[in-house]
Amino acid sequence: MLRNLACTSLLCLLALTAVAQAPRPLRIQPDMATGLDAGVCLLRLNLTGAADIILEGDKAVFRTRAGTAPIDVGSVCSSPIPRQPLDHFRVERIRGKGRVLLVENPADRNQFQAWIRVDNDSPSADAYEIRVTWRENDGGGANGQNELRLTPRGNPPRWTPPGTDVSAGSLAGRPLSSYDNDPLRYDGGSSGTLEFRGQVDEVVEFLVRADRLHVVLVSGQKVKLERFRFSQPLPAEVMPTVALEKKDGRGTVELLEEPTATNAFTARIRVSDPQGGADRYHWILSWRR
Repeated sequence: MLRNLACTSLLCLLALTAVAQAPRPLRIQPDMATGLDAGVCLLRLNLTGAADIILEGDKAVFRTRAGTAPIDVGSVCSSPIPRQPLDHFRVERIRGKGRVLLVENPADRNQFQAWIRVDNDSPSADAYEIRVTWRENDGGGANGQNELRLTPRGNPPRWTPPGTDVSAGSLAGRPLSSYDNDPLRYDGGSSGTLEFRGQVDEVVEFLVRADRLHVVLVSGQKVKLERFRFSQPLPAEVMPTVALEKKDGRGTVELLEEPTATNAFTARIRVSDPQGGADRYHWILSWRR
């Protein structure tokens, strides 16, 4: 999926391909039963065809992808969706035909917007009820060990692991963004990985800091990103093991710099493809504390 780098929200992305309805407030009912969850939303709509639903705080945007515009028939939430990292975010179809898919969890990178896709396979209108639940990140865990604990930095805040310098202001090149990279799936173990897939022509360098990935074009054509995913942010510390493995690609993939205090804990990777035209590259950066 292509993304305009000037866009920082899902609503901006959707605006590139279709006109969405104006945001509408969701009814908040604090006495709703939430069970073990911190919050719950019941999305109730009539739909013919397919639509996207974007949830942010106490508002929703409905975007028609096929058929007629979806009609909200009484959606309600126990509270606004928090603007902070969540331990759990789940979407469940209670009523309605076809598929209901959570395309993207609410996260720092998308301004804590949830993206839900609904596909009604029937040619006639159908009534949908979609249950959305979440649990907040309390930094806990069974023993409080090996848990990823996120804290806000900056204004507006960016949620980061303690001790991690995520400032990208000094990083050269163009920032990359991937919907496969989901902070809700980050872990806090002793080892981590960054996996990249994309098309490279001639020579490019990749700069990795925390969970930021920038690309510097040395020569050739612009990198065509397919996707990338961090298992956790690259730690801001010197590590005994940092390795780079090329899985696919006809040229060379080299780790030019390991993360150290002198380079603000930034890994630098060079991909050289000397033959004419672009080739598909797949590489994995791994580390162990």
